[in-house]
Amino acid sequence: MQSNIKFLSSRVDWVLVFIGVALLAGLCAPRMLFAADPCETAEQLYNNGNLPDDVAERLDVLTTIVGLCPTFIARYEQGVAYLELGKPDLALISFNAAKGQLGDADSNLLGNLNGRYAQTYHELGNRPKAVAHVDYANDLLGDNIPEWLIELTMQIHESATRSIWKAGEIQNTLDTKGSFFVSSGQSSNQTSGSQNSDRVSSSHGQTLAVQILFETNSARLNGSGARQAQEIGNALGKYINNGKSVQIVGHTDIRGDQLYNQRLSEQRALSVVRQILNAHPTYRSNLRAFGKGEAQPRYAGNTERAHQLNRRVEIRLVSN
Repeated sequence: MQSNIKFLSSRVDWVLVFIGVALLAGLCAPRMLFAADPCETAEQLYNNGNLPDDVAERLDVLTTIVGLCPTFIARYEQGVAYLELGKPDLALISFNAAKGQLGDADSNLLGNLNGRYAQTYHELGNRPKAVAHVDYANDLLGDNIPEWLIELTMQIHESATRSIWKAGEIQNTLDTKGSFFVSSGQSSNQTSGSQNSDRVSSSHGQTLAVQILFETNSARLNGSGARQAQEIGNALGKYINNGKSVQIVGHTDIRGDQLYNQRLSEQRALSVVRQILNAHPTYRSNLRAFGKGEAQPRYAGNTERAHQLNRRVEIRLVSN
C-alpha cells in the first residue's frame, strides 16, 4: 500500500511541478503572460530534460502537456511512450494526431514519424503497412537513419520473409506506398536508392521486395516459390489494367562470382515472369524481367542475416 501511495504521489508531483512552473512563468512576467504560455513551458520541460525516466510517469506528464499544448513533439513522444508500454492501438491514435500537426514538415520529422508508424503496425501484425511505412521512412531519412530504425527495418523485413505474400497483401503494400508519393507531390514511379556502409538502402515508389525461394544455386522455383509467383501474378492485374507496366527484378547476395550472380539474378527474375505468364498470358507486353546481381544490396555486411535479406525479387510498378 505504501509503495502504491508513493507511486501515485510521484505522478501527482510531476503534474504539480508542471502546473507550478506554468503559474510561476505567468506571475514572474505578467506582461508576457501570453508569450509564456503552456507551450513555452512544455518546451522548457523538454529542453531541460525534466521528463521522468519511468515510462508510466512520463506518459502522465506528456498527457498533461498534450492537454495544454498539443504540439507535434508532445503527441509523438506520447505515442512512443504507449509503444514502450505495449499499447500500439493507443500509440496509433497519438501518431495520427501528430501527423495532423506536421504541416510542411521537414523530411527528418516525417521520416521518424513513419518509422514509428511502421513499429506500430508491426506490433499490430499488419505486415503490408509495416513494410510500406518502414521503407518510406528510410527513403525520407537518407543518411540520417537512427539506430532504432535500422534494427526495426531489419526486423520488419525478416518477418516479411516468413510466409507467402497473398495477392491482397501485395496490393495493400503497393497502394500504401503509392499514396505516400501522391500526398507529397512526388512521382510514385521514381526508382532510385542510396546506400550507406552499414545501413539499409531502399527504392522509391511502388516497389515491394519479396523472398521467392528457388532450388539451391538454381533459377528453378521450388514449390513455395511457385506459389509466391502465382500470388504476385494475381495481384498485378489491377495495375496492368490501369496502364502500368511491371518490372520483376532479381537480386543476389554478395557471395560468389560477380558475373555468376548477375546471370543468376536475371534467370531467377525470368523464371518468376514465366510462372506469372503461364497463368496470365495477357500480361506479356507489360511484364519484364531484370537482374541486378549483387549490385544493389539492401544491407551491407557479411552476415547470414544480411545475405538472406539481400536475396530477393522486387516488384516495381512503372508508367507506360
